Amino acid sequence: MNFKSQVAARISKANSMLFMIKRSFVYLDNLAFLKLYKVFMRVHLEFSASVWSPWTWELVEECEAVQRRSTRMLMGMDGLSYEQRLRVLKLPTLIFRRIRGDLINVYKYVHGIYDSKLVSLNFDDGETRGHDYKLKKTRCRLNLAKYFFANRVVNWWNELPQEIVSATSVHSFEARFDKFYMNHPLKYDYRFYDNPVPSKLR
Repeated sequence: MNFKSQVAARISKANSMLFMIKRSFVYLDNLAFLKLYKVFMRVHLEFSASVWSPWTWELVEECEAVQRRSTRMLMGMDGLSYEQRLRVLKLPTLIFRRIRGDLINVYKYVHGIYDSKLVSLNFDDGETRGHDYKLKKTRCRLNLAKYFFANRVVNWWNELPQEIVSATSVHSFEARFDKFYMNHPLKYDYRFYDNPVPSKLR
């Protein structure tokens, strides 16, 4: 239940689209690339990601490798590192995008946009400081449960300030979240993520 086959299927579809883009275009400027990449490639790497989000470095690396190869095809990018290319393109790491997607879903559950019965989120009893919607993390023996949606989102969600979690709409939440994490190192360097475990511990 590490979703390795699901991740492989997502990567395969994204790589197929990358091949088609390379075959169809002799030259792409940054703007054209971003439009094609987001519409035809990244969508495969994010579809239902809240369910299959990888929690081992092996799978995290495999996902990021797709975006790494994609950004390398642009003129003038060969001499830049992956992080530098992302900064030039203002293109977040895939792991940052998955965290963002997870927290958008938490917002929807907390505010009744999604049926709360679909996911069991444990709310804090009010003994700790923070915003009004703080969550509790369940103690787990297995990594599979530890990195399940309802657990892996807790730390990130609880770190958000009140003005973000109490946003009056999804659009407002997204805008405030993006501003709050505008300069977070994880946005362009996925190595700052400390949750996935090494593949040997799976």
